[in-house]
Amino acid sequence: MKKNYLDFLPDVTRVDVEVLLEKEKSYKGSCFKRGGTGFYMMLARKWDRLEAAVEAQNYDLFKAIEVDSRPEGLLDDIQDLRRYLALGEAYLLARKYKEAPQTTTTTSIVHTSREELEKRSSYTKSATPGGIRKVPRNPVETIPKSVYKSTEMESPFGYAPTLDDLPE
Repeated sequence: MKKNYLDFLPDVTRVDVEVLLEKEKSYKGSCFKRGGTGFYMMLARKWDRLEAAVEAQNYDLFKAIEVDSRPEGLLDDIQDLRRYLALGEAYLLARKYKEAPQTTTTTSIVHTSREELEKRSSYTKSATPGGIRKVPRNPVETIPKSVYKSTEMESPFGYAPTLDDLPE
């Protein structure tokens, strides 16, 4: 069976989470030590390295990855950038959660196939600068009710994160 690139998304995100959790054991939130400006500059350095590499290949990212001779490689920079972005988003969600009234959260995720999600969602056609596209009528409606089952408050993490070690 031939695989589509979308079939690899669960593996990519699973590995990202595993790497971030493992690195956090030694880094202990150091990427947030200098606040939002420091975090942005960390992202900017990764982006600058990526931009220089693809500019040299007439902005062909895939060719830039192929010709990169560094031991860690350009793909490593892309992975780091994606992981930092995810880490930053998780940090923002945790800050919002910390400021909200504390409630007990129990959530379980029911795995649903992409085909099932597409059947349950409602789309409409919309004219965009890129042409006619299918867009959700209401993004909340596109998440089936059975995917998240929770009491009191839902968490996008699938669990209630502990925030004791979160820098202010």
